[in-house]
Amino acid sequence: MERLSCQTPAMAIKEIWVYLLAYNLIRLMMAQAAWLAHRLPRQLSFKHTVRESGSPGLTTPTESTTTSSMACLSSSPNNTSVSAAIR
Repeated sequence: MERLSCQTPAMAIKEIWVYLLAYNLIRLMMAQAAWLAHRLPRQLSFKHTVRESGSPGLTTPTESTTTSSMACLSSSPNNTSVSAAIR
């Protein structure tokens, strides 16, 4: 999240919440993977986890992001790779 792409303050707040939700879902997935592998979560790479999740809407903070890609994560019923990995 280098730059917010929305135009209104209300949408900026929503966009920030979506980024925080995505970040926390990735950290949860990392914690579960670490537990299954008998490792500490800090031994796993955040960037690698994002790449391995297979979600086209997820990007790392250094990559360019758009509202539409994050909206894909938050609203698409077909985007189940993150939720499937968490289960």
